[in-house]
Amino acid sequence: PPNLAGVQELSVGLVRVDSIARGGSGIMANDTLELWINDIRLTDVVDDIGFAGELGVSMNAGDLADFRVNISRRDPNFRQLGENPSFLTTSGVSIGTTLHLERMLPARLGIVMPVNIDYAGAGIDQLFINRSDVRAAGIEGLRNPSDRRLSYSMALRRAVPLTQGWYAPVVNGLSVTGAWSTAATKTAFQEGSSSNYALGATLDVSDDRRESRLPGVVDKLFGVLPRFMRESGTIKTLRSQNYRWSPTQFRISSSMARNANSTTSFTKAAVALSDTGQIITGLNHAWINSARLEFRPTQGLTGSMDARQVLDLRDYRDAALAADSTDRRQAAANERLRFLGANVGLEQDRTLISGILFQPQFSLWIQPRLDLRSTFRLSKDANARALLREGDSVGAFRLPKRLGAAQSIAAGTQVQFGRLITSRTSERSLLHRFGKSFSPTEITWQRDLTSNYDNTIYNPDFGYQLGIGGISAFRGLENNQLATGAGRVRNFSTTSAVNLPLSLNVQARLEQGTTETWTRRALDGFQALITSERRTYPDISVRWSLRPIRLRKVLSNVSLNGRTFYSEQSSEVPNETGGLADRSSTQTRSHTLTGSVTWAFLGNLTTNGSYFLQHREDARPGSLTSGDTKRMSFDVARNIPLPKKWKTRTGQLRTRFSYQSEESLAEVGGTTGNERPTPTGSLNSVL
Repeated sequence: PPNLAGVQELSVGLVRVDSIARGGSGIMANDTLELWINDIRLTDVVDDIGFAGELGVSMNAGDLADFRVNISRRDPNFRQLGENPSFLTTSGVSIGTTLHLERMLPARLGIVMPVNIDYAGAGIDQLFINRSDVRAAGIEGLRNPSDRRLSYSMALRRAVPLTQGWYAPVVNGLSVTGAWSTAATKTAFQEGSSSNYALGATLDVSDDRRESRLPGVVDKLFGVLPRFMRESGTIKTLRSQNYRWSPTQFRISSSMARNANSTTSFTKAAVALSDTGQIITGLNHAWINSARLEFRPTQGLTGSMDARQVLDLRDYRDAALAADSTDRRQAAANERLRFLGANVGLEQDRTLISGILFQPQFSLWIQPRLDLRSTFRLSKDANARALLREGDSVGAFRLPKRLGAAQSIAAGTQVQFGRLITSRTSERSLLHRFGKSFSPTEITWQRDLTSNYDNTIYNPDFGYQLGIGGISAFRGLENNQLATGAGRVRNFSTTSAVNLPLSLNVQARLEQGTTETWTRRALDGFQALITSERRTYPDISVRWSLRPIRLRKVLSNVSLNGRTFYSEQSSEVPNETGGLADRSSTQTRSHTLTGSVTWAFLGNLTTNGSYFLQHREDARPGSLTSGDTKRMSFDVARNIPLPKKWKTRTGQLRTRFSYQSEESLAEVGGTTGNERPTPTGSLNSVL
């Protein structure tokens, strides 16, 4: 029932009936009547007591089985203090068990086989219809929300590994899993049900032991090398270390999953003959296979390949799955794969990832590396709205595909000149101390190739899927199948730093790269080229920090940071006819200087300042924009101790004064606009 405090308006009235038929007087136009309400009282107030409870029991039957039971219920009148009753009866039950079937089998089998069975149910009974005072019991066929779920799962794997026999690695790495579940849900306007199952098996053979030596023929070839090469650290390492020629990891997994669901939607919250509902069914049935193969003959060389395939097992010849197109059903059926004469489904997704990482340990002061990566992805949608023809306009219908590949080559090295100098000089020499000032130098070169095909029936060769080839292969020039889009990105960077006396550090960075993008034009099918270049040099940073010992009563800390930076960027964009649509270039030069001083004799008063200056030029066809920006800031901060009797949270008064200003000047095509500097200042105090 509604709360009286929530009533905003109450109307009371009388209905007067004409009494002429009983000998009385009739109602006249000017008759009036007044009604007075002296008192309003509420009677039969609902004061039912609410109850809620929960009971949980768990048992362990001697490591053979575990049992779990949980029951809960909350009636419609239950509420916590300060809450209103929900007028909903909520009940739930959960039952589960885990059976260790391996306990019933001989221990010499050495397997683990747990079986899990779980059931969960929840329901809600309405006392009143939502947002009303109408009792739900008076409505026949009212749908009350409920949820019921039942699931089974099982796993089988080996717990005690075998140590003898050629089949031992296979048996030890084999595992099998399975699961099945059903569910039924109901809301006021929907009813749904689902059924799922999943079966899978995995074989994982991993071993990183290295017990093989270098082949004798190769070892003899190293032995006939000149002495200075034969006794070098690299050759000695190659001849003395252990190798592994078999795969370090071999993993293959296969699983089959099916999900069928049905949902019925209604327009009324109760069962009615006129509301039969709209039924929507769904089905997912897939076979998923994946594999991984890894070789690691040495600690510095790793090669791996990962593959994944998803096969759609649904039969699209069923009109219920593709009722809108006979051609689509036939095209999907024609592209189903076959293995050993059996139909294994429609390939829906395929992924290949391969890589080689080479990090040899030649010496202590130089550490080169080479990283090769490739990625291939293919996807096919049986529900695509447009079909393609194979060959000419009368060829067979084919489902469109989307595929793409990427290749990455990264080469670099870390050169430690300081370690080279210190390893060849005595500790007391000046050159030895000079070598300690060098930080490692990083040199990196990287090239990335990308390619993608949209809405195509093209079947790429295995070389394309492994990312083998140059930009011509990725553009599709070698097989006359032009890609929808392709790209090449090249980048080179180097970073080095020197640590000088008095805590002075100088770091320099150089970066240069190009980006090329080919896009197939819709007008003539030609691939238009968009190019851009970028360069960053110089990029020099200087850091200096000092804690003066002799002046520690005056200065606690002094730091200074500075950076000078210059970069260039340019790009060219063609138009549909092969001409130049846009050309742009940007040059940026900036200088930054920041400093901080902490004054000890002023109670650790901190002063900070910064200065930033930037000049930028943007060139476009017919216009040149140049701008200068200058920013300055200064602030003073200090923490002032407060009396303990004030009992503040931090015991300090944090004060800060800051000043900032910015000035910008822009010039476009000879027109100058000047924005005057606007100084700002603030004084903040925080307790």
